[in-house]
Amino acid sequence: MFAPSTTATPRWRLGVDALACWRPTDARLPLLWQTYLNVWGGFLISEYIDEELAAIGAEVGLTADEVDDGTA
Repeated sequence: MFAPSTTATPRWRLGVDALACWRPTDARLPLLWQTYLNVWGGFLISEYIDEELAAIGAEVGLTADEVDDGTA
């Protein structure tokens, strides 16, 4: 009888991992949006956008450019 290997990664998990993490920062996008909406209210002041993107990035663990890409 066939016994599944306990050390092999299931095929479905490989597909989920491939879709979920195209870039290393993609795994942080849900946290980015939760922080952006719940902590920052979902809006940024255009005069201070560079400072605010950097502050959100510091909270989430991303750079300001990655935050800008993630909220675009």
